[in-house]
Amino acid sequence: MTDKYKILYVVKERDLQSPTSTEVNNLYAAMERGHDPYIVFPQDFFVDKGELKVIGRRPNAIKLRDIFEYQHYLETRLTLNDDRIPVSEFDIVFSRSVPVVQEERGTDEATLTYLKSMKTMYPNVAFINDPDAISRAGSKIYDSVVLSEFTPVTHVTKDERRLTGILMSGTNWIAKPLDELGGVGIIGIDEGQYNRRNITPFLQILLRDPSSSTAG
Repeated sequence: MTDKYKILYVVKERDLQSPTSTEVNNLYAAMERGHDPYIVFPQDFFVDKGELKVIGRRPNAIKLRDIFEYQHYLETRLTLNDDRIPVSEFDIVFSRSVPVVQEERGTDEATLTYLKSMKTMYPNVAFINDPDAISRAGSKIYDSVVLSEFTPVTHVTKDERRLTGILMSGTNWIAKPLDELGGVGIIGIDEGQYNRRNITPFLQILLRDPSSSTAG
């Protein structure tokens, strides 16, 4: 191999807890190929006098026997070197940071902003999972419109008349709130559970919050 790349890999700590995780395998494969991968947690971006930097971490061992030892180093903070590195030094950015609970949303959105800034300032950096695409495709609305060819029949609406027609179409539905994560607020609606006389409770559930609901 003639090229050695410095890699910024944005990852959640929970994704480093198993040697079978995609994140650990990607990182280990990069190291085995002679590249220089650093793990960066979403909260570890910072701005220093107008310059975007990260706290980059990597095992402090010169040689690791296998992926199991490598994963152990990643999981144990005491066995990681951490350096304050300008993002301009990286050649490739992998972003595997996806919120699964509401508490993570703010930090992850800030991380996307950092990555978008990096993309604008350093166009020669290669992005795996483009931050602009993550912002768009993270929305159920985007999936419902752009990827409709590959998804089940999906409706996005807060119109009570439309919801009534959807529910009365004689089909089972899965209802999801647009603004929740990790399966929160998802309900299954079986066509056998209701008829025109008792459909009101289902409509109240679907219309109860200020955000749009989806049914697919």
